[in-house]
Amino acid sequence: MPKSGRAYFNENTPHLKLVGAKPPTFKSIYLRDGAVVLHKRADSTVWQVRFKLYDRRWHAMSTKQHDLEYAKQAACEIYDEARFRERYGLAPTRRKFHAIAEVTVKDLVAEIQAGIKPSTNTDYIRVINKYFEPFFGERYLENITDKHVSEFEIWRNTRMKRAPVASTLATHASAWNRIVSTAVQRGWISSNVPIPKISRRGGKGKSRQGYLL
Repeated sequence: MPKSGRAYFNENTPHLKLVGAKPPTFKSIYLRDGAVVLHKRADSTVWQVRFKLYDRRWHAMSTKQHDLEYAKQAACEIYDEARFRERYGLAPTRRKFHAIAEVTVKDLVAEIQAGIKPSTNTDYIRVINKYFEPFFGERYLENITDKHVSEFEIWRNTRMKRAPVASTLATHASAWNRIVSTAVQRGWISSNVPIPKISRRGGKGKSRQGYLL
């Protein structure tokens, strides 16, 4: 019998096994006078970083690095960028539009399941998935400009093959505001950052059945 914790091979088992061994543990690595802390989760080989900003709160994210030296470099770069963003009133961490859209849709689905505005929220989900996510998906919300919104509206109208009526535009504008609200509530963007709005101006429609979102 092999001793506990010792790896062995046998003829019936082609893969290396470790018997009785505990997963390795890693001590936290402190950088920048303790303001930046590297650590690993028990179920991951990727180094995570926690850092404290001027707001005295801890923020956490992945360095996406397995090697300690690369993780140290990545952690310091993440920390420096977060401090820069904090000085300019921006959220310390940010997400691309598609990630914010995904969380927004999950929230809307949860509301539908709870019986909250099922028809309206279903329309929002359709607009987000069909129009917003395909066009803005890889952008950062804070980098979207009035020019981008104008380009989106032309692209959307071309895809719809018509000029949307006012009620359709109102739904699109409300769905857009829901995404912005999600980003602010999650701390992915500061409420002080100006985000362009989706236009609500359009022709009057005859009936809801006369168009598709």
